Formats: sequence, structure tokens, C-alpha cells
Amino acid sequence: MARKVGPDGPKLQIREINGRYYAYTSTSVMENGRKRTKNECVGRYDPETGVVTPKKPRAKGEERERIRAEMNPCIDLSRIGTRSYGGVYLLDRIQRRLGLGDDLQGSFGASSKAILTCGMALALNPGPFSSIQETFDGFYLRDLYGIGMPVDSRSMSTFTNNIGKADVYIDDFFSHRVRKCQGLVAWDNATNRTNSGLDGLAEWAPNKDDDGLGVVKRAMATDMRGVPLMYRFYPGSLSDMATVDRLESDIRRYGRDDALFVMDRGFCSGRNLHDMMVKKRRFVIPATTSPKAIRTLMTRFKTTRERVNMIHDEHAYCVWKTEIGLRMIDRELSDGSKAYKMTAPGDECHGADGTMTAYVCFDSKKYSDEVQSREIMIDSLMEFARNMDEANPVKAFKKRAGKAAKYFDIKADGRKVVLEERKNARSFNDNRAGIFVMLCSEDVSWELMMAAYDARRLTEQAFDSEKTFDRRLRTGDHVTLNGRYFIQFVAQILLAEIRAVLREGDSDSTYTVEGMLATLSTLNVLEYNGERGLSEVTKNVRRILKLFDVEVPGEPIHHAEIFDMEKCLKNSTLDAL
Repeated sequence: MARKVGPDGPKLQIREINGRYYAYTSTSVMENGRKRTKNECVGRYDPETGVVTPKKPRAKGEERERIRAEMNPCIDLSRIGTRSYGGVYLLDRIQRRLGLGDDLQGSFGASSKAILTCGMALALNPGPFSSIQETFDGFYLRDLYGIGMPVDSRSMSTFTNNIGKADVYIDDFFSHRVRKCQGLVAWDNATNRTNSGLDGLAEWAPNKDDDGLGVVKRAMATDMRGVPLMYRFYPGSLSDMATVDRLESDIRRYGRDDALFVMDRGFCSGRNLHDMMVKKRRFVIPATTSPKAIRTLMTRFKTTRERVNMIHDEHAYCVWKTEIGLRMIDRELSDGSKAYKMTAPGDECHGADGTMTAYVCFDSKKYSDEVQSREIMIDSLMEFARNMDEANPVKAFKKRAGKAAKYFDIKADGRKVVLEERKNARSFNDNRAGIFVMLCSEDVSWELMMAAYDARRLTEQAFDSEKTFDRRLRTGDHVTLNGRYFIQFVAQILLAEIRAVLREGDSDSTYTVEGMLATLSTLNVLEYNGERGLSEVTKNVRRILKLFDVEVPGEPIHHAEIFDMEKCLKNSTLDAL
């Protein structure tokens, strides 16, 4: 360190730090009675010229904070938000097209917005009611219709309990939906296991899970496109015909007498068919192959010249329209009623107790699938037989094969089996493959029969995932369960309409409902300081909205009514006139 004397002032000390030189002043000060030297850097020193470049004065604390704020702006995240909007917007457009909001408003009044919004939440994010709050937080649901109700678990239990108590309003909603539909398909679904007693409706019955739960029957009605209109729960032990009787009574009470009852194969018995004919119900029932008359029609189908080619839903069929008859036989059923036997044309006393239309149909794709499935199954069984090692091999093989054991003569050989294919077994199966028989009332055309059965099949497939809904909507209170199921039903109406549009619209579309709603979730509402706008609308979002004939939104809907106000005012004016 060198000591220099400034030209006009104090002596300077020059220090070298990392190859650079700095000038310091030294000042003596007294602190607490002691003398102390205070050094202060005055600037950069140039040893060649002897010039000291003064350092910049250090900013004071307030100044440093101001500079830091300018360099690092503080963002108030509480004033910024983003919520998914695309799926919410599409569901709103769909519910208006269906008149769903109108029907809910007419039945539930002030609670209608909350019911519809909760139904939309379940459609967007299917699952238990405990996840609804998370869905409300992530989607633009509250602001859409201006819903202020809390959706925590406790509040939702109270809300759904209140909805469950409103049986008269639920019934009124069903009447609105049924009265205005174009074509009505009614059917009974398989029984559902339930944790709730459903006010005495649920009754214990054995099931494969052996869970000790009660069972309850559910009946359903949809329109011809498979969009649900109403449902009913009935005691689990109620007979098939009693279920249909009650369902028909409800539908007639709603002002409709044109329901087409579409049942499953389990309903196909002589007694049930006779009851449907006596009560002059319109019906569609797929026939089982066990009655001799049905097998006779399937055999005659191969040689008849009355077959015609038909197209349904861009799929080709070969169809023969004929008939099946009923004849009373000398046998009583367990309830004391008379039994009836199916007859084919030419049988003794054919149709003595009535006839119905039978459509015998051949589906080439179904034929190919059945034959392919059978060959794979036979090959798998033969491989199993080659590798088996069982104490009772015949029993073990038959258990594994099930009904497919009919293709083999089976003999034990030690701990294995020896298989020999039965003669003509495959050819007999080939003659039946791809053929199915549909029984209908005489006024039902082939086109109507196919459309109605599709409506049932498609809706039942959609509800398959809901067959354990009582577990997901778990509650021991049948009133709360009824309210929760009604909200779930509103969600299923919206989802069924989406599926129908996807089927009827762009045949090249690869979207599933879940995939489509996920794509729409890329359209968001952006919010800052009370202002809101929409994010960029992508090409895929535009394509989906076009598929549903929905215009691209320019700004988010805010606190809207759930029904068309102009339509409502117009109808009120017409009523006044």
C-alpha cells in the first residue's frame, strides 16, 4: 500500500485489489473515549495518470427499494385467473338446443341453475360428488349462470337431499321431457346394487360379488336418438311384466300412448310375448335361439327367396320378414298362469293365440367376427388341453371350455384329455353365425325396429359405467341418493346428446366424448382485475364447434339465464292471446 498526498486535500492511501487500484481517505475519530481510524473509499485510482475517479454515491434504503421495484414488478396473482371455458360453452349451447334449462326452470324454479350447473360439472369431470368442488374451481361454471352456492361436501349433501325430497318436481321434469320428444323408446335396465335401501325398494339378491347389497330395478325411456327422457326405480324382486306395467302407466300419465318397448333377450318368453300382445303394446325383443320355432326360421332363411338387402346406419343386412305365432300349451307356470309356445308358419295350430312380426337378419360382419372368435377359442382350448395336468382332466376342461365344450368329444388320458372334434359341429355353427331374429309388434317396420334397438343399446352402453353409481354416490340416505342420481341423470342427458351428434355428424371424426371435451378445455377464460376475455381459439376447437353447429364465441357468457328469454317471452305472449 502506498500513501499519496492529494493536490488540494487529505492524504490518500492506494490499495491494490485484484489488479485494480482504489484510493482511500483516513480520518481519526473519537468513539467512547478512544481514538479510531476510519477509512473510506473515494474512487478508482489510475497509477499512470494519478487521477482518482470518484465512485457513485450509494443509494439510500428508500431509493434502493424504489429501484428494486422498478426492476422486479410485483404481480398480484389474486387479480389474475384462468379457467377452462370450451367444454362449458358447448354444454350450454347443447342444453339450450334440448330445452333442458327450460324444463328445469319450469319444474324447479330457483334451484334449476344450481341443478344444471352441477350436472354440467359431472359431465365435464365424471366421478364422485366429492370432486365437484375441484371441477367448479377449474372450470368457468359459477360465472356462467351466476351460481353462488357452496359446493363443499357438506353443502352438496344438503343440496342433493333437498332435491331428493322434491319427487313431485322430478316427476314434473320427466313429464316435460316425455311430452315433447319425437319418438319414445322405453326399456327396463338390469338390476343395480345399492348401499341405500331406497325407501324399501332395494331387496337382497345373490350376485357374483357376494357383497350382501340390495338390488333395485331401473326402467328408462329415451328418444329415438338415445337421449334419456326419464327413469324409475322399482323393487328388485318385481317381475318383468310388472316393471313394464308400471313404466307404461307412468308414460301414459305424462300424456303419451305411443311408447315402443324395447326389451332384452331375457324377456323373450311365450308368456311375456303373449302379455305384450294382449295389452296391445308396441314392442321390439331380440329372440333367443332356444325355442324350436326360432331355430326353424334361421334354417329357412338360407333357402327363402323373400330375402331383401337393407341398409341401416351405413351397414348392410340381408333381411327376411316373416312371423312367429303363439299357442297355449297344457302347462302352468310357477304363478299358476298358462304357458305359451312359439310356433313357426306351417306348425300345428300356428298362431292360435296371436302372431307377431319376425325379422330374420344376416350381418356379414357379425358372421366374420363370430367365426373368427370361434376359431381362436377352439385353438386356445386345444392348447390348454395339450398343456393341462389335472387330477380330473375332463371336469377341468369342461369348466374352462363352458358352452364351447359342444365342439368336442372329450376323453380322459391320465392327467390330460384327448379331444376329437364332433362331426358337423363347425358347419352347424357356420349355418347360424351372423344371423339374429328380432320379434316386433305388427306395426313396427324394420327401419323403426333397428333405430329403436340402437337407441336402447347405445344408451345402455353409456350407462354401463354408471351401474355402480350407488357406490360412487355412496350414501345410506335414500333421499340424498335420489337427489344425486337426478343430477347424474342431467349430466347423462348432455353426454348422450354429444354422442348422438358425433354418430350423426362427421363420420371421419376420431373424437371420443372424453377426448373432445379435453380438446375444448384449451379454450380458456382469462381474467385480470375484474376484466375477462378468451384465449386464442385453436383450429381443433373450431372444428368441434362446427361439428355441433355452434358459433365460435367472441367473449365469455356471464350470468346468463338457463333458458332462451326471447322464446319464453314469445310463448307467454301466445299464451295470453
